Amino acid sequence: MSYIMDLRKFVGHSPLLQCAGSVIIINEKGQLLLGRRTDNHLWGYSGGSVEIGEEIEACARRELKEEMGLTAEELEFFCVNSSPEADYVYPNGDQVSNVEIVYLCRKYTGVPAPQPEEIEELRFFDPGEIDIEQISPPIRPVVRQCIAYLSAGGDSFSVREMLDMQGTLQERYKNRWETIDAEHGKNKLLWMVGEIGEVIDIVKKNGDQAAAADPALRSHLVEEMADVLMFYTDALLCWGISPRELAESYRQKFHRNMTRWEP
Repeated sequence: MSYIMDLRKFVGHSPLLQCAGSVIIINEKGQLLLGRRTDNHLWGYSGGSVEIGEEIEACARRELKEEMGLTAEELEFFCVNSSPEADYVYPNGDQVSNVEIVYLCRKYTGVPAPQPEEIEELRFFDPGEIDIEQISPPIRPVVRQCIAYLSAGGDSFSVREMLDMQGTLQERYKNRWETIDAEHGKNKLLWMVGEIGEVIDIVKKNGDQAAAADPALRSHLVEEMADVLMFYTDALLCWGISPRELAESYRQKFHRNMTRWEP
């Protein structure tokens, strides 16, 4: 018996604060895996409430395995779903106020298989074909955000992928390149500054508009920007900064800056 179901014995259908871990599977085509729920016959991703003493990522992985038969190899934090729109009354009358931690998963193993008690069917959807009215109400904000994210190209790259690739390069050339450690982090930043100078040089020599619009110049500009990011990523590796740490700090900085200079 789950923690939430145990509480229901005492509170009946009264509102409960429900903390949940969820996973949105994205395949190599950029499609989302959704399941049609058995209770309201609407579509949703895998997810469920956290049990006592359970880590949130462990909960998300467990729910994915139970509901869709898949094992997540890597999880990428996506968002927190917590607002009045996330509150929900189940068809049986149970009321919840959700605090949902949502992850994206692009690397997984197994064959999609629905849990018959909770999922009627599973299928992959192109982001553009999803009818938001056919999505279970409390997760509609997340699905909207995910569709926008994928439509903007969010399915193509990540900090985790950059770290993995740079780590592979560093391992391949470890006998020729300087070691990856905190002592050499500043060197990576200096190399990064040098690559930023290459970017500036392209713009200064050819003009802002030409660098953006001319195909050959733009390709060169993007290549040099990639070099900037490579040395930046090396610096992250030197100091052992994880994607989660970077994401948390970036989001905190964003929210501070949103109120730092009031209009």
